[in-house]
Amino acid sequence: CAMFWQVGVLVVVATAGCGALLKPPDPDRRLDVRTAGEVFDADRGYRFVVLPEPAASVIRLDVRYPVGSLHDPVGKEGLAHLVEHLLTEVEVERDGVATSLDAEVGRVALSYNAHTTTDYTVYETLARPAALEDLMRVEAERITTGCAGIPRALFEREREVVRNELRQRGGEGSALRQQIHEAVYPAGHPYRRVDSTETVAAITYEDVCAFLVGPYRRGTAIIAISGAVDVAAVQQAVARQFTRVPARQAAPPPEVPLAVAQRGTVTLRGPVDEPTLIATWPLPAMATREYRLLAIASGKVAGLLGDYAFRYQWGHSPSAWILGGPRAPVLAVSIVLNSRETLGEARDRVGSALRDTMFLTSLPGDERSDPRWVRQWEAEATQVLATWESLAQRNELYADFQQFEPTGSVTGRIQELASATPPGVRDLAERWLTTNRARFLLIEPSGASAVGGAGAFRAIVERHGIPVDGATADTPLPAPPASLRPRAERYTQANGLTVVLWPHGGTPLVRARLVVDAGSADDPFGMEGIAQTVGAPSVYADSMVFEGGGLATRVDAVIRSVASELRLPGYGLTDEEKTYMVARLEQPRARERTAYETELRLALYGEGHPYARAASTAAGVKRLSQDVVQAWARTHVTPKNTTLVLAGAFDPGLIKQHVAYTTAHVDAGARTRDVTTPPRTEPAFLVGTTAKASPTVELDVAFVGGRGVDADHHRRLILEAVLDAELSELREARALTYGFGASYAPRRAGGMWRIAGEVDATRAAEAGTAIIQILDGVRRDPEAYRASFVLARQKVLEALLVASTSAGDVAETLVVLARFGLPDDHFDELARAVAATTLTEFHAFLVRELDPARQVFGAFGNPGPAAAAAAAARAAQAAVQPATPAPPPAIPAPPPAIPAPPPAAPTPRPPTTIVD
Repeated sequence: CAMFWQVGVLVVVATAGCGALLKPPDPDRRLDVRTAGEVFDADRGYRFVVLPEPAASVIRLDVRYPVGSLHDPVGKEGLAHLVEHLLTEVEVERDGVATSLDAEVGRVALSYNAHTTTDYTVYETLARPAALEDLMRVEAERITTGCAGIPRALFEREREVVRNELRQRGGEGSALRQQIHEAVYPAGHPYRRVDSTETVAAITYEDVCAFLVGPYRRGTAIIAISGAVDVAAVQQAVARQFTRVPARQAAPPPEVPLAVAQRGTVTLRGPVDEPTLIATWPLPAMATREYRLLAIASGKVAGLLGDYAFRYQWGHSPSAWILGGPRAPVLAVSIVLNSRETLGEARDRVGSALRDTMFLTSLPGDERSDPRWVRQWEAEATQVLATWESLAQRNELYADFQQFEPTGSVTGRIQELASATPPGVRDLAERWLTTNRARFLLIEPSGASAVGGAGAFRAIVERHGIPVDGATADTPLPAPPASLRPRAERYTQANGLTVVLWPHGGTPLVRARLVVDAGSADDPFGMEGIAQTVGAPSVYADSMVFEGGGLATRVDAVIRSVASELRLPGYGLTDEEKTYMVARLEQPRARERTAYETELRLALYGEGHPYARAASTAAGVKRLSQDVVQAWARTHVTPKNTTLVLAGAFDPGLIKQHVAYTTAHVDAGARTRDVTTPPRTEPAFLVGTTAKASPTVELDVAFVGGRGVDADHHRRLILEAVLDAELSELREARALTYGFGASYAPRRAGGMWRIAGEVDATRAAEAGTAIIQILDGVRRDPEAYRASFVLARQKVLEALLVASTSAGDVAETLVVLARFGLPDDHFDELARAVAATTLTEFHAFLVRELDPARQVFGAFGNPGPAAAAAAAARAAQAAVQPATPAPPPAIPAPPPAIPAPPPAAPTPRPPTTIVD
């Protein structure tokens, strides 16, 4: 049993003098990082990594098998991905009754997921601590049962679901992805091949079974568990559950050489609307110091290239990502070109961006104490600590250590950054990021569909529901304890700024949020786009949220950065920037999407309603000017209209001084006027079309809910979960889609329900009919969804009772309270309301909420399939009658508290298996 314990790396950074007499003292600049955990091996070839978090109320369990897409046979790429899908639903027996691992995990988990990469496959679960034994049992059964628990019908259905997933991701296109990988990786390289609908269609049932007894049982499997867990409990569960697991064979991973630098330009064709240039550079392996320090420089290239494209008007939309996998990564930086004729300039500007990257990273003579350098390495350190703070990312990080870098640790990463020198990092950048090492890929529009191949699956597969006691739907659950109130301190400054402090973080990080009670619905009609232009990362119909964060040692700088939005609100909109924005909004795909979304919202809310329009339009932006944007910002981004949230590890007394020093002098301003226009829904079946060939159709069913977070909010949380469970038939029984779900976004003058997903275009009409029939079924008979209700109520309540220790999570919770004007005990009251809900009163609410007389159905895709879906849905709706005539919804008058914008964090739902 190996033990690791990293304690206290202290990094002292020199700081300048304290400045003006009234300036508060600086926070403690010493960075103290502490992490702890333990590793032990089981004799069956499993390694367990236990990472306790004393303040957590949940456990996160990730199981990593060292098998990924590089193990796929030639011509059957996608096999590892398909096996991952199948292993989530292996059939097993419980007390003589057939069930599935999906149902077993769903019974005890808050959420679960799975994904496949080039080098490994992960099954991940979030649950209450009491579920540890059950989760261990499931994991033992997953690999032990194997193909004996995978009926051929399940195989055929899930193979089609994987093909649906590839169709849904068709914007990139499998054929284009293959061309890109062939251009940057040499023949025979394990990362060169990619999956496609054709290669997945070639996979047989026998291929799956051979894969499960071959690659899936080789190498060390890593099980990482974090949260409210200890080593003794894990060891006891392993001793009980893993005794019959087949011993894994020791096997070295396949050889993966680094990609070789290649020069020149390769021209490819693919499903893009405009010519696109991709510059690529092979990088060192991710588990090396060189890769991590190189990230300080490589992360700047795309932004600098985008600056040149904007400045000289030859391109737009820069992005960066990593091709391949961890042992041979390739940096890809793309930019969309205005025309092919600008290719030469674009290539030249890549060189300019690289030169600027070197200067921004380090100037000759820079020392480690140089403020610019300190900001750079501290930004990287913030990311490392944020990874540790998140239970999910903590597991992933330490599984990476075990698989690729056994001596790695969080504090080792921090020490590595603190000891790095500016000249050393610049030297790395000059060796790896040069035009001589770049291969340029020019992607020209092909006009072809992103992913071809129609689906052939037409069967109905039996689903194994999660076993529940249906009788419990008729009685309330026991009232939960009142334990969800955040331990936050609130106060209001003289100028009206509300401040919320949560200083209880266990990691030296701080998260800041500036919540402004104004959003795109407050744009003047005809000037849509002002709120979007002000610069907040998140802009909703009724609110904006500015974000900041960093090391707790720099909390004063974080406050200054976020509070600058109050001191100097607005954005200097130049004519060049306006031209750029208009050009993006007038692109064909943007126009098509805007037209569809506008028509959908117009049907939902009615002509003239602030919500019945797009957040940004080309016509609206054309009417804007710098003076208009800044005047709007000065009116809405005011202390009286704003809440500052700070969460993390800091001294609250000192932070109050810094908040006052930075913001108290700002004029109070005024509050934003509430949205009071009532919605006027016109039921409709809408068709939105795109000229670009698409293998999928997006289907939407929308309704208007109540004002803000009203007395029915607990029922809406349950209804989201019930609908998700019932809509799973589209995937699990019919293989029509990769995923379909329901979401609800509260708004001041009526929230928005959206039941949405993408379906196979060749089966769009079948899907349109099925969705209407599912909704009609739940309206008609509560017995049809009794089991879904029992599980939904239970899982929503469990999710509400989870206490997070992450400063980021706590900040988002506090933002929800601020944006909705809710009291600190809101979640306690919400949990009690969920527990008290019974099926009878819930069904009455469901019938009112999903009234077909207020239903808007939409289909967006190519004209034929989209029109077929809408026509089929209209016919299905005409064939059914409403379960109960429902009166129009009563939208109550606005409450005196701050109106409720959309939620800042996802609402809790029962578990679903969503495999990537």
